[in-house]
Amino acid sequence: MAPPLVAEVRRLLLDHLQEHHGLYGEYSGVRTARKHIGWYVRGLPGGEAFRACMNTIEDSALQLRAVGDYFDGLAARMDCMPRYRPAEEQTDVIGNEEAVTTAE
Repeated sequence: MAPPLVAEVRRLLLDHLQEHHGLYGEYSGVRTARKHIGWYVRGLPGGEAFRACMNTIEDSALQLRAVGDYFDGLAARMDCMPRYRPAEEQTDVIGNEEAVTTAE
């Protein structure tokens, strides 16, 4: 099965967050949404840095804007989501080539 489009994942996550904020309210919704956002961006380019930044946002509107901006940036680089790499795989960038090694 082909990976989903970045634009599709962006739309799904933003819809998910709006419903989440509506259900849990501003204060709890923003904080509990962080783990969901982390799951969506796990293994994506710049995902860990984005997650760290996301954990400092205290406002639902800012959270939605940051997620939208992150996925817009991802969409500018690729149409489809990259394939998920399990945690036991490590990625090293060597020059312009990407080498993937599997931990034993």
